[in-house]
Amino acid sequence: MSRNGMFNIADSSRNGMFYIVYLSRQYQLHISMLLYFPKIFLEICQNRHALSVRMREARRLMTEDRLSIKEVAARTGFSSQAYFSAAYRAFYGHPPSQSRNTKRA
Repeated sequence: MSRNGMFNIADSSRNGMFYIVYLSRQYQLHISMLLYFPKIFLEICQNRHALSVRMREARRLMTEDRLSIKEVAARTGFSSQAYFSAAYRAFYGHPPSQSRNTKRA
């Protein structure tokens, strides 16, 4: 990793295999995207990672802390409950209320 915490695609390797193959599979991107468009790739990775962190925290807040969906949306940085619900559904494949109901049962 570089000083700013980002990895250098050309220099990265894991157990003798090029790390780029791992990244390609992990983020479902063609290898050429990683080789020729590293800036785009890094922005995609950062956005996906940030969304993943927010969604995991949202699920935790709903199941463990039992906060309302509106409170969870606000605490995880979403501008509205509707936007949060749509993002949650896109990420997990079901609405946030279903996660809450599953945990309580």
